[in-house]
Amino acid sequence: MREIKFRIWLGGKFYYWGFLDDGHGVGFHGLPETNAESLSIPAKMGRSQQFTGLLDKYGKEIYEGDVYKYENGDTYKVVFSGGGFTGQEVPDEFDSGDFELGGINNDYAEVIGNIYENPELLESEDKCHE
Repeated sequence: MREIKFRIWLGGKFYYWGFLDDGHGVGFHGLPETNAESLSIPAKMGRSQQFTGLLDKYGKEIYEGDVYKYENGDTYKVVFSGGGFTGQEVPDEFDSGDFELGGINNDYAEVIGNIYENPELLESEDKCHE
């Protein structure tokens, strides 16, 4: 069974949290409140990105919103769609179709950023060089 963990982008950095049983039942733990935003549990859930249960070739955890690259140069964004995690080709304008993320070969995939800290990774090569 994979770990059920999340992260949320608040105040310019990620906070990580998950489901833990503290002896009084399962609850959300590990996400400190910040001065930037005080969010309710439903708001945190709506803005959180889930851990996929997969690691890249360097052992880095892959979360929703991460952008990863294969050694052949293909780049994908991790999204939750249709009840599972998928890799969506970047830039998405090519519409080459999504694929089930569980099918990635972790020996060749490397997380190179995420949609919050590196939004430029979602742009086409042409736009990046203008």
